[in-house]
Amino acid sequence: MSKLEYKLNVSSGTSGLALALFLSGCSGVSDMSFAFIDKDLSEVSTSTKEIVGHEVKFFRDESERQRLSDIIDDLTGAKSVDMDTAVKIAILNNKDVQNSLADVGIAAIKKSRSTSPQNPKFSVGVLGIGSAELGAYKALETLIHVDVSNAINKNRTEVIAHKELQQAKLAAVLNVLRVTEKTKKSWINSVYAFETLELIKNAKETADASAELAEKLGQTGAITKAEQAKHFVFDAALSADLAKAEVLSRNAKLKLAQVLGLANLDERFFVPDVLPKLPAEQTLLTDNMKKITEDRLDLKIMRQELEMAAEVLGIAANNSVLSNMELVIGLEKEREKHEGQIKSEITPSAEFEFTIPIFKYGKRKRKEAEFNYLKIANDFSKNALDAKAEIKSVRNTLQASYYVARQYEDHIVPLRRTIEEEALLSYNGMITSTFELILAVRERLDADLQNAKAKRDFFLARANAATAQYGPGMGSNILPGEIGMSGQSGEEEH
Repeated sequence: MSKLEYKLNVSSGTSGLALALFLSGCSGVSDMSFAFIDKDLSEVSTSTKEIVGHEVKFFRDESERQRLSDIIDDLTGAKSVDMDTAVKIAILNNKDVQNSLADVGIAAIKKSRSTSPQNPKFSVGVLGIGSAELGAYKALETLIHVDVSNAINKNRTEVIAHKELQQAKLAAVLNVLRVTEKTKKSWINSVYAFETLELIKNAKETADASAELAEKLGQTGAITKAEQAKHFVFDAALSADLAKAEVLSRNAKLKLAQVLGLANLDERFFVPDVLPKLPAEQTLLTDNMKKITEDRLDLKIMRQELEMAAEVLGIAANNSVLSNMELVIGLEKEREKHEGQIKSEITPSAEFEFTIPIFKYGKRKRKEAEFNYLKIANDFSKNALDAKAEIKSVRNTLQASYYVARQYEDHIVPLRRTIEEEALLSYNGMITSTFELILAVRERLDADLQNAKAKRDFFLARANAATAQYGPGMGSNILPGEIGMSGQSGEEEH
C-alpha cells in the first residue's frame, strides 16, 4: 500500500492563513447531496417495471410506510385480488426487497466514497518545551497527513466500487423477480384450491340429490338396497373430499397472505374461484445463447464479478513490484539563541519509503488473484450453460403443459359432460344401471378436477418461464395433498 504524507511547518501568519483556507475548502465536501442514491434506486425501479410490470419503492420513514399501508388496504379491503394486484402488493410490501434496495444505497455510498479523497489528518508537535534559553519552545511543527495509500490503484478501486454498485442493483432486480415468481405461484395455487372446492361442492349437490332420491325409491322398493348403498357411498366419499378441499383452500389462501406480507393474513381479501382461461397461443422462450447471457440477471452479476476480479488482479500486479510506498514532505523550523538574539532557520525535507519485496508476498497475492479470476471465469461459463439448459427445460415443460391443458379444455371435459348427460337420460329411462350412472358422474368430476389441475400446471410453468428468461427459477410450488378422483388424494411432484 502506498501512502503520501505531507509535513508542513506553520512558521508564520501566512502559512496559518493558508491552512485555514485549506480547511474551509475541505469542509464544503461534507455538505454533499445524496441525490445519487435516489438516481440508483430509480434505475432499479425502472428495470423492475420493464421485467415484472411494477415499480419498487424504498420506504425510508414511518410516514411512507403508513402510506404503503393505506395503499394495501385499498387494494385488499374486501376485494377479489387478481394475480397482477398480488404481485404489486408483494414487491411493495416484501422486507427482502426493501433490504436489497437498502444494499443499493449502501453500495452507492461506497462508490461515492471511493471517488472522494480522504479527510486530511493534522497534528502539531512542539519540541524543546520550556527551554531555558529560548523560552516557550525550541521548535514548532505542524503536520498535514494526506493518506493516498491507494493513489496508484485509485482508478481500479473506483472501477471495483462501480461494479459492486451494479451488482447490488442487479441483485435487487433479481430479488424482485423471485418475489414475483413466488407470489404468482402462491396466487395460482390458491385459486386452484378454490376452483377444486367449487367443483366438489357442485358434485356434492348432485350426489346429495341422488342419495335423497335413492332413499325414497328404496322405500317404495323401486331400487334394491345395493343400489341405494352405491348412491350413499358416493355421497359420503364426496363429503370427505369436500372437507379436505376446504382445508386446502384455507391453507392456500393463508400461504398467499403470508407471501403478500399482510398483517391480518387471509381475513381481508378474496381470490377468484376459477383460474383464467388458457391463452389462444403460447409464446416460446428463446434458446439463443447470446440473448440468454444478455438478459439473465444472474449472469450479469457474475460478469460484474469477473470484471472486478480482473481489476483486483491488476492491483495485485502493481503491488507485487513495490508496496507500502510513502512520501514525506516537510519544513522544519528551528530556533537558536546566538549572541543574545533568537534566530530561526527553516529547512525543507523529503523522504521516500517503500517495502522491498524480498520474500515475494506480492507475487503470491498476484497468483492468488489469478486463480480467483480463473475460478470465476469457469463459474460464469458453467452458469451460462446451466441457464441455457434451464430455459430449454422450462420451454419443454411449458409446451407440454399447454398441450395437456388444451386437450382437457377442448376435448376431454366436453366429452365427459356428454357421457354424463347421456348416462342420466338412460338411467331415467331405466336403460342403464345405478353403477353406470355413478361411474359417469365420478368420471365427469375427475375430468373437471384434472382440467383444473392441467390449467394450474400450465400457469405455474408460465410463471417459471417468466423467471427463467431473466434469472434462475425456484421450481414448481405444488400444494400438498391434492385431490384427484372422488374419494382419492395424493401428493405429486412437478
